[in-house]
Amino acid sequence: MTRNSLLGGLAAGLMLSTSVLAQEVDVLHYWTSGSEAAALAKIADAFKVKGGTWVDSGVAGFDAERSIAMTRFAGGNPPEAMLTEIGAETASMAREGLLRNLTDLAEAGKWEEVLPATVADALKVDGSIYAVPIDLGGRNWMYSSAKIFNDIGATPPTTWDEFFAVADKVKAAGYIPLALGGESWQEAILFSSVMSGVGGNDFFKAVYENADAEAAGGPTMVKVFETFRKLNDYVDPGSPGRAWNDTTNLVVTDQAAMIVMGDWAKGEFLGAGKVAGDSFLCDLAPGTTKFYDVIVDAFVFPVVAEDRAAGQTLLIDTMMDPTVQVEFNRLKGSLPPRSDADVSAMDACAVKGAAAMADAGTYVPSISKRPSNDISGQLEDVITSFWNDPTMTPEAAAAAYSDIVASAQ
Repeated sequence: MTRNSLLGGLAAGLMLSTSVLAQEVDVLHYWTSGSEAAALAKIADAFKVKGGTWVDSGVAGFDAERSIAMTRFAGGNPPEAMLTEIGAETASMAREGLLRNLTDLAEAGKWEEVLPATVADALKVDGSIYAVPIDLGGRNWMYSSAKIFNDIGATPPTTWDEFFAVADKVKAAGYIPLALGGESWQEAILFSSVMSGVGGNDFFKAVYENADAEAAGGPTMVKVFETFRKLNDYVDPGSPGRAWNDTTNLVVTDQAAMIVMGDWAKGEFLGAGKVAGDSFLCDLAPGTTKFYDVIVDAFVFPVVAEDRAAGQTLLIDTMMDPTVQVEFNRLKGSLPPRSDADVSAMDACAVKGAAAMADAGTYVPSISKRPSNDISGQLEDVITSFWNDPTMTPEAAAAAYSDIVASAQ
């Protein structure tokens, strides 16, 4: 072999290795439950078919993911892709120049033509797009055991007053009425559904979108806390500290009648071979038939060296494929963000959720006006303190809640 041919061979090898590296993407995420991992594998598989190499960096929990991400950013080795919930934190990272601006890709792919306006707006920071939406999650779902409701001869409640009447029947029949994992974020999700179901859409909007401190501390909020307190009597003793998927499993296995949780819980039913509308039931939480509390799970793409950006682009293209979004959400339990994704073949709960989203009469809280992570954390602290401290009065809880809302103005 001549020197030139050897150098030529080395150059070709380097080009090949660079090409392979360019399609490799390290994906940092917190989707580690069985149903979440199975759903994420649909994206990974589609990415591999397109020629990409998926490096899975899954960790248990949102907070753990954030801690690892910040350490990697500080060390100059951020992941190529990172799971997030759209909000103030994403905006802060974008303004600090840590995230790749995706506006050119969004314009080329005409994302704004196929995404709901509230979602497209939520992806933007100062007019530019910085995230790829992969699902629309609804937080105010109630999943129920068909077996238990058949046993007691009842149907799932549509108001919180009906809930207590049904829960008494469930309790008398020897089942757990309400499955709840005693973690602050799970308690906050339940509280949110009580707040919207008892207070109504206008009240919810006043507190969460308009930061109306007077409403947050008024008689309606006191009634919300009173209703929330009553739910404590229908939760089992094993609740404190229990993970959400273990809690969902109580309903999956017909030990508990109901759970109020985001639609990611549905994936646990489907993963266990349950059939929506048959072996388990799905309804919007009591009092919230015209309310859909949407969260957007999305991926952001940290700024990396140019030779690593090609893999990002390939993964972005994969994630925005409507077929991939349907396959992912069929297992995840949520809805595809793209309006041109065909949800007709998805389960009965997904079809019901899509109909609620499409209903002009449904109130969908503004994603961009949600409280910051700091304010949300303070509100969760009030909620969990009230849930766990029977000496704290509804009036005191409402006053504490109001003070935090006022600080967000």
